[in-house]
Amino acid sequence: MTPPLPAADLRALAERCERAQGWMLDGEIAKALGQVFIGTSWPTYTASLDAALTLVPEGWHVGLWVDPDGTARVRMGNGERVIYAGSPQANCATPALALCAAALRALAAAGSEGR
Repeated sequence: MTPPLPAADLRALAERCERAQGWMLDGEIAKALGQVFIGTSWPTYTASLDAALTLVPEGWHVGLWVDPDGTARVRMGNGERVIYAGSPQANCATPALALCAAALRALAAAGSEGR
């Protein structure tokens, strides 16, 4: 998946996911990825782990931690690297938001590497 938005815009959208408390960014994420939907039938990326997993670039792996208060942390790496301090990551109010934010950062990184 090659998103039509520049990497900086994907990273800005990831930061908005980290500040979000709910599902309000689904339409913006779909648009950022060049998806076109009629009406309001956007995928529920920020509310569903299954939908958020579809954002993960091919070949990348995900580490997800959910804290006792329900907040979540995600760290990602690709097949060429293990998860490391500079890899795409996110800390969010929910697991789905954290996965969205980290996946958007991975897409930005993959795009900047020429993928």
